[in-house]
Amino acid sequence: MQALKGQLSALVGSAQGGETIVITRHGKPVAKLTPAVSGHVHVGRKVGKARLTRLFDNATDGEFLRVLLEDRYGATEE
Repeated sequence: MQALKGQLSALVGSAQGGETIVITRHGKPVAKLTPAVSGHVHVGRKVGKARLTRLFDNATDGEFLRVLLEDRYGATEE
């Protein structure tokens, strides 16, 4: 553990550079240090503009969709 503390700054720098570091204790993995930012995710021009629609009306009486819509757009009026 003392060795880890002494090298932490360098290990964080390596992770920031894209490397994944596995931390072990007595030869067994106990933690993983990875870059905080994942790879690029393509976002189209319509991101966030799509509307949810019901696929099955009778399966849940629309309850799951109502909850999803409320989560996405706030409380809905009925």
